[in-house]
Amino acid sequence: MSEQPAHGVFDGPALEYERAVNERYQRALRDMIDSYAHIVRSGSTTRNQQWTDPGGPTPIPAAIVGPLAGRVAHGADDDMLPTGFYVGPWHREWDQVFVVSWAAPVASLFYVGRESGDPVAGEVTARRTFVTERSKIIGFVDELEPAGIGHDPFAEANQRRLVVPPAPTTVSRPPQVIKRLPGEEVVPPGTEGHAEPTLSPGRGPADPLLSGSPPLSSGSKARPASRPSGALRAEKALRVILERPQTGELAPLLATLQPEQYKLVTWPDTVPLVVQGHPGTGKTVIATHRAVYLTHQDRDEGPVGRVALVGPTDRHAEHVRKVIRDLDARNVRVLSLPHFLSELAGLRTQPAPTNEQRRLDTDWSLGRLVDRAVPILREAGRLQPRRSSPLRVLVDALTKHDPLLTQLIEANQELSEWLAQVGSFERASTSERFLPFLAAAQIALTPLAPATQFDHLIVDEAQDVRPLEWRILTATLRHPERVSLLGDINQRRSDWSPLSWLQLVTDLGLTDEQGRFETQVLDTGFRTTREVLRFANQLLPKSERVDRAIRTGQPPTVLQAAPGELAGAVVRESRALSARYPEGLVAVITMAPTMISDRFRKLGWKRSAIRDAWTDSERTVLVLHPASARGLEFDGVVVVEPADFPPNVGRLGLLFTSLTRAVQELVVLHSRPLPKDLRSRSRQRGTSS
Repeated sequence: MSEQPAHGVFDGPALEYERAVNERYQRALRDMIDSYAHIVRSGSTTRNQQWTDPGGPTPIPAAIVGPLAGRVAHGADDDMLPTGFYVGPWHREWDQVFVVSWAAPVASLFYVGRESGDPVAGEVTARRTFVTERSKIIGFVDELEPAGIGHDPFAEANQRRLVVPPAPTTVSRPPQVIKRLPGEEVVPPGTEGHAEPTLSPGRGPADPLLSGSPPLSSGSKARPASRPSGALRAEKALRVILERPQTGELAPLLATLQPEQYKLVTWPDTVPLVVQGHPGTGKTVIATHRAVYLTHQDRDEGPVGRVALVGPTDRHAEHVRKVIRDLDARNVRVLSLPHFLSELAGLRTQPAPTNEQRRLDTDWSLGRLVDRAVPILREAGRLQPRRSSPLRVLVDALTKHDPLLTQLIEANQELSEWLAQVGSFERASTSERFLPFLAAAQIALTPLAPATQFDHLIVDEAQDVRPLEWRILTATLRHPERVSLLGDINQRRSDWSPLSWLQLVTDLGLTDEQGRFETQVLDTGFRTTREVLRFANQLLPKSERVDRAIRTGQPPTVLQAAPGELAGAVVRESRALSARYPEGLVAVITMAPTMISDRFRKLGWKRSAIRDAWTDSERTVLVLHPASARGLEFDGVVVVEPADFPPNVGRLGLLFTSLTRAVQELVVLHSRPLPKDLRSRSRQRGTSS
């Protein structure tokens, strides 16, 4: 008897067939890894030439042994591409089974269908998306074009693989384009009034069940792939993935990338990309898969070289590394911005975080200052490595107002006062606040050699990067315009970061001659529920409130407690959330994590093996500062004392970010009055409930 998944995915001959192909595919990859140190590419007459490099061997890592993502059927007379082919992490052929890499240009037929620019796009009849657990296929969803309705296109493809096809005599024409209203059923010409036939013996239905619904009978109609604008690709498969508990690591999502996500993942590397994405719209999914794609050898243009994927925190870096690791993007460095700055500054340890910020901490003028100070000190013979660290000498000369630099420093009184407050290299190296200053100073002393620079820079949560930090990041690039920036301006947490994407791209010199730039906007939420978005959106101007979420849930719960009872209420509520989501993650987000952690300790909870987490042996709860929660998602979230969250430039970006970390359930606990805009759209209850 075959395995029956817990969530009731249809199990039948069709699924068993695809499982067998998937197992054979992974075995073929393992055999290749075991037998050869490199893939030897040969020139052939197959379409493989279009996305592989016949010029030399390529190393095969064990990490690429992953499951198939999907399958495409088409009716084109194309002897270079089989009428039925699969998409997976890596190209492989055996017996007449053909698997293309997800990064190959022809994979666009799977992700975009007839919108693809591939020559056979108009002949696509069906796309099959697999749902997997670890390496196994547990279900699939079929999407049929009108030409594919009424029969099973994949059955025909299977038959063609088993026999040598006769020589083609005609070229099939694209099926008629049928106009329809949203939600209107498409009936191919000539089939009106006819029941859809059952599938041939030994085959399953065209659209197997996902996510717990009853299995589709053989007479059920598959959903046409032509859909209204904004509809989801492989929606049932996507929803299965979205409902899985949070694990703290982002997994590869090759099968369920949506067309708009695929477009951004495969955006040309030489064209700057800026993505404005509302909460839960998949910005981090795009950032990680783009990093893998850019370094994949099966890209039409080949791998770009070295890519840096920079996020806001060390925890965010840990969150995304699984995608990079599982898809084996060997030329991608995943870094948090603080870690990257520490590394550039040559510090042995990363300085302690701080909530304190000043405008001059990250002002462009600091970069100009160190650039001018270095030649003065170098000419005076003060930057000899044998005497002392050149970085220490430079920083001390600036902060202690060395006579050689007096004229330079006193030209800007505000800057002069800031340097005096820093005091010394010793003090600067102990606070995260001064990391940009130290990194800029080190780059001024020793500009990065081309061999150590990156070929592309991807920045997640880019709305929080400040001017001097941008100056440093672009200095690490061989070509400053080769950037992919993703974020949400409404989640800005700093008064000193750009107020708009246009301001940022103007500062970075990425606009055209007329000063224009087109930002790519994502407004469909996949993770966060509509109720949570509507609640958090009250903090935004009405013109910027977007709640296009595909998931719904319960409204946020607002709980008021007396000041002395707040910490205890946090423990009770977070423990209850953890009980409701035992396989997922629950987090407390608070401006006072030490106070809340102390209460967990007093109530007998112990430090967990998970960083910043507490456990009572049955439940585990993370306690995070809002800055540490950026870019992360949790099944249940308790946001504590919203009145404590500081505003920035008239907005509550840090609070907005914290509220939208909840994937399933949000609880807001407060003792002080809430921000006035949050006093509606919530379930109010007392501490006794």
